[in-house]
Amino acid sequence: MASRLRLKRLSAALVCFALAQCGPRVVRPDAAVADSTADSLVIIDQGPRPDRDHDGLCDDTETDVTRTDPDDVDTDGDGFVDGWEYSYGHSPLSATSPPSERLLQWSERPGEPFEHVYTVSYRGNGQGVFGAFWESGAGVDGLRGEDLGLRVEALAAVPPSNAPDLAAERFVSVIGATRLSFRILGEWPQREPLRCRRAYVLYPSAYAEETGLIYLRSFFLVVAASDERPVMDAASGDASDDANSNANPDVNPDASRSGPWPYQSDGLCLPDPARPCQ
Repeated sequence: MASRLRLKRLSAALVCFALAQCGPRVVRPDAAVADSTADSLVIIDQGPRPDRDHDGLCDDTETDVTRTDPDDVDTDGDGFVDGWEYSYGHSPLSATSPPSERLLQWSERPGEPFEHVYTVSYRGNGQGVFGAFWESGAGVDGLRGEDLGLRVEALAAVPPSNAPDLAAERFVSVIGATRLSFRILGEWPQREPLRCRRAYVLYPSAYAEETGLIYLRSFFLVVAASDERPVMDAASGDASDDANSNANPDVNPDASRSGPWPYQSDGLCLPDPARPCQ
């Protein structure tokens, strides 16, 4: 009888082990700890994870994963928020990541022009080739390509005789080995400047009729903070003209503020503090 009881207990233990239902079990480190018993399932809510510097990375992610400073929004001092770099596969510990050759500069001054020229090598048999682009909306201000007023146009062919006809963003017909140039143009829209640095991921591309995608690259469209408008002096609350400086007063994310998100710290646009950190 005793041996049969021991056999039942051993069988139950093996089943419990196989189903991974015995003892405390972490479901998600940022969500809950599950404690399963024979009769009930108890979920213990751990609450939200802290993000002291509000850079989009939780404090435990910074200490255990990225090894960044949980009290510094830009650990490597390259002008990109730690959470932004981590989200797009770059090192928040290296000032050369992302690399300078992949950075495209713009300014948030209303009407500020932007131009980026890219070249595609293609051997055509009479196909049309057209340029295109898209962007990921990596900036914290919610702008998209159509909001930025960006457009692409066919620029030139070398030799010109291989693609003499251009129509908007398209080379009508390409014959032989040809270098095709496109450019992306834009002017910064008329809107209130945020006075902080942010970036978008821009993907220039080219397509050939019947062939499909023939060119794709990724760049980071970096928007510099506009310094044309006076800012509120942090100490006195008076407006001061810092037209010759990009310095911005730090804004305490935990303090009540009348201005809208996104808010600034050291001239950087930080993520929405209401969004959970990663």
